[in-house]
Amino acid sequence: MELPAAVFTAMFFICSVVYGSVHRSKRQDEFFSQEVTNFNLVKPTKVTSDGQFLSHDVKHYTKHFQNRRYRRSVQDEHVHYLVHIDGLQTLLKLRPNIKLLGPGMIVERKGKMSRIAPSKHYQEHCFFQGNIVDNSTDSHVALSTCVGLVS
Repeated sequence: MELPAAVFTAMFFICSVVYGSVHRSKRQDEFFSQEVTNFNLVKPTKVTSDGQFLSHDVKHYTKHFQNRRYRRSVQDEHVHYLVHIDGLQTLLKLRPNIKLLGPGMIVERKGKMSRIAPSKHYQEHCFFQGNIVDNSTDSHVALSTCVGLVS
């Protein structure tokens, strides 16, 4: 028994869509891992300004204020992390990057099942910039501490 051409075409189209979506998601997951060839896994720790251990929990938030006086005090707040880079202990000194996101900015993250989760970044701020302490060269560091350390 032969299937009519329209049914065959519809089945072919559905199979193509399913096959393409399965392989497309696999390619998206592997995209960055195929592009990055030189990397190191590090285990950062939150420390004091002189390198004394505080915590393995490296998430860090500061308040994002629009008031100029509060903005100045937030700018003076530093956070320090210790990471091993090329076998050496490296101390990072970071301050909030208050100019990265505008007040009231909303970021939408699309999760599984097409669920969109908006997050307001005007209340808590987790983007930092700074430098490597005791580095003979001029260094610059930019990190996100929202869900761990991301550079």
